[in-house]
Amino acid sequence: QPITNLKDGAYAEYPTIAPNGGTIAFVAITPAPVTATLPLPSSTLYVMDADGKNIRSVWRPDQGLLGMPTWSADGQALYIAANGVKLPQGGAVQPTARDLQVIKIDLASGAKQPLLNDALDPSISRDGAQLAYLKLSEDGYTMSLNVAAPDGSGSRELIGGNDFQGF
Repeated sequence: QPITNLKDGAYAEYPTIAPNGGTIAFVAITPAPVTATLPLPSSTLYVMDADGKNIRSVWRPDQGLLGMPTWSADGQALYIAANGVKLPQGGAVQPTARDLQVIKIDLASGAKQPLLNDALDPSISRDGAQLAYLKLSEDGYTMSLNVAAPDGSGSRELIGGNDFQGF
């Protein structure tokens, strides 16, 4: 059934179901208004019950775009790719020039923790022990497949950027 809560031409992307099967997270992209000085879309992370009811906004950054989310193994948090999203300073990881990050969002508190820079498309292993993600190389064109602990520590490359040239 279509999601009727989305407005202003917004469309849903990147649906992912929680480990318990009862909740779905997705990102809605809203095109910029025709009258916008800077015609950039906005994005909002939503969660809803698996039957499409009880839709609620988790995060709508003031600027930048949210990408693919993934659930933590316990279903209490979401990891999401964020491009150009500005978070308050003071965390252990500071934004890079490209501002492409993987961010963990605690669903109970709404706290947002940047984990990895130059990273996108996170995915958590079923046992919750590893976070896989794509890492953008310094050349800005190639990506490697990396894994890290769920807190972003201990990152290591699995497949180098040359193997992803056509990705």
